[in-house]
Amino acid sequence: MSRNRQRDKKPNKTALLKPSRALIFSKWGTRLILGGVFTAVLGFWVLSASDPLGRNWASWVSPVLILGGYALIALGIIWPFDFPSLS
Repeated sequence: MSRNRQRDKKPNKTALLKPSRALIFSKWGTRLILGGVFTAVLGFWVLSASDPLGRNWASWVSPVLILGGYALIALGIIWPFDFPSLS
């Protein structure tokens, strides 16, 4: 009689270590999100030094930092893939 060879196979160790589902964000997307959060927080910190009438440097720089941070977060969310040469 022949033995059932499928039961004799050992599971592949690398297959056991792979995640069961894909990552939500790519590595570069995660970096963009974290950079955007940092930039937006920096923008709000600079906003605390602004003049109520908007006549100093902080009143001009803080909106650019805040909106730029939000744009980086949005770009990080929609970033579709990793670049193989940059990883």
